[in-house]
Amino acid sequence: MFVKKYMRLQFDREVEENYEEKRARIGRPLYRDNLDIERHAGKIYARTMFEQFGRILYECDACQVEELEKGKLYLAIHREVARREKWCRVSYKVTVLAGGQEFDYECGQFAHMGFLCNHVLKVW
Repeated sequence: MFVKKYMRLQFDREVEENYEEKRARIGRPLYRDNLDIERHAGKIYARTMFEQFGRILYECDACQVEELEKGKLYLAIHREVARREKWCRVSYKVTVLAGGQEFDYECGQFAHMGFLCNHVLKVW
């Protein structure tokens, strides 16, 4: 009985994995804005990661950027403060390094998730 249940569990898992692999292979990413960065992300990210990146790219519109120091220091401020959680920060500093090739920013999303945050994408 145990072996039968285990075999069934293993079969169901393999079916689910095969479905996801087929979906990722056949389906092309759907571009929202057809931006260069979006097309590049569609080539390097798997489908689920690309969808997550698309959400972050979409959230860029919820920020406005103020230039504090010409070409070096920016302040990204969320426009819809009332819709954010009370514990969330509203503004983040973004520092441009190496002539726009690198960024230093406060939220640390890249270190945590491997994605640039919407603040950096908006400044970029």
